[in-house]
Amino acid sequence: MAAARQIWEYFSPSTPHFQVDESVPFLWWLAGLVSVADWIGSDERFFPPERMPPAFGPEAAARHALAEIGFSPPVIIPNLAFDNIFGFPPNDMQSKALETISGPGVYVIEAPMGMGKTEAALGAAYQLMTSGKANGIYFALPTQATSNRIHLRVNEFLGRIAP
Repeated sequence: MAAARQIWEYFSPSTPHFQVDESVPFLWWLAGLVSVADWIGSDERFFPPERMPPAFGPEAAARHALAEIGFSPPVIIPNLAFDNIFGFPPNDMQSKALETISGPGVYVIEAPMGMGKTEAALGAAYQLMTSGKANGIYFALPTQATSNRIHLRVNEFLGRIAP
């Protein structure tokens, strides 16, 4: 918890003091930050195992990596309907997810395979982003194979909402 407090104070030094424990939502943000930072920092195209040249310091390397992977906020097309994004109208499960998910958070959408859980999640994320309640999407998946597959699907989604 001491490390979490130091990170919080670094990124938000003017925030009033609060107790850091397992119930603080900030810890989920921190977990995501560490996960993404590790993913980017492990990319040897930007951070080779041998030392970087002195003229290319860590901050410059990080900025270069973020720019190269396209880690910047997209300009999202507003007012798209679900079927405009995905090519079909939402089913009952998707409609219920879109009605239920009204703010940022961690949600579990449980349904049999092939029911459109990914589209439900992406549709809800689109609604939150266009309403100003969220500014991104984070998928945490257990394997590289599933992560690579969702990456393709999310890129297709982003191409439709933010060309």
